[in-house]
Amino acid sequence: MEHSFLDFINSGIALFRLGEASVSQAMSDLQTQLSKIQQNGESESSSQAKLLRELLDKAIRDTKGLLYNASAQYKFFLYQYISYLHSMNKQLEVILDLQMQTLNASTTKFTQFQES
Repeated sequence: MEHSFLDFINSGIALFRLGEASVSQAMSDLQTQLSKIQQNGESESSSQAKLLRELLDKAIRDTKGLLYNASAQYKFFLYQYISYLHSMNKQLEVILDLQMQTLNASTTKFTQFQES
């Protein structure tokens, strides 16, 4: 029984190693093919290829600009929101302080009334 289990484990390890080697080779082949495609694309100098490069470059620049503006707007909103929360916190502290003073005054009056 133990021998069968060990055979099963060893077979699994062998399959894993075989798969690992296949994946490594596939990744290497893919990288080689991508490099060839990139070189072919770089050597393309037709007007259509140039136009496509210009359009893609403009799209990337515009996208970066939009992301920058969105980030700036988010930071501004966050700053405003935090400022609002600080303001609300200060107002609540003032209100609570007034309520505590009122409660303390009432407690003092009640205590004085009981003592008399």
